[in-house]
Amino acid sequence: MTKIAAYLYKPIGKTYDFDEMVQYTELSAQEVDVVIDEFYADGWENIPNGIEELLADISNYNGVLLYSIDGLTEQQIKAMSNTSLYCINTPWIRGRGSAEKLCQVLKSGEYYKKIRSLNIRNGIKASHKPSGNIPYGYVRSTEGTLVPESSEKPILDNILSWQKSGMSVSEIAKRTKLDTWKIYGILNYWRNKE
Repeated sequence: MTKIAAYLYKPIGKTYDFDEMVQYTELSAQEVDVVIDEFYADGWENIPNGIEELLADISNYNGVLLYSIDGLTEQQIKAMSNTSLYCINTPWIRGRGSAEKLCQVLKSGEYYKKIRSLNIRNGIKASHKPSGNIPYGYVRSTEGTLVPESSEKPILDNILSWQKSGMSVSEIAKRTKLDTWKIYGILNYWRNKE
């Protein structure tokens, strides 16, 4: 008789619907023609059996159906290598010998995270549109470029000029009627821009 366990994971701070995940996992189990005997899960307070319990019980199962490999370490996946593994989000990897392939997918996650980060940074750098907060004294035009804001730009020019002449931040704050922290923020932003 084939016994199958299923494992679900929810990151801390996320609100995933456990019942919905169970239902989806059970539908996926039908696709690989297995029936789940026991669910293990981490991230929900009312479910006491997580990955550590699954690994302790692993010899009781012929297979494990993983909702995903999120939250699992390479060591945990390798600890399940003597059973058939099925992962819903990598349906091309299944059966005995799947642990090594799932570890490769886990490792590739770091690669894709780095590539995505690099692509985002390069895209922002190559864009002519400014990114981040809009500096004091400017507004964003409909084309996405920064244009001077008529009422604040003269104040900005005075702040920068007074700072260059050696006026203290507290004196600038008094003259402009802006908070001291705001003056520091403005000066910090424009420090390396001129």
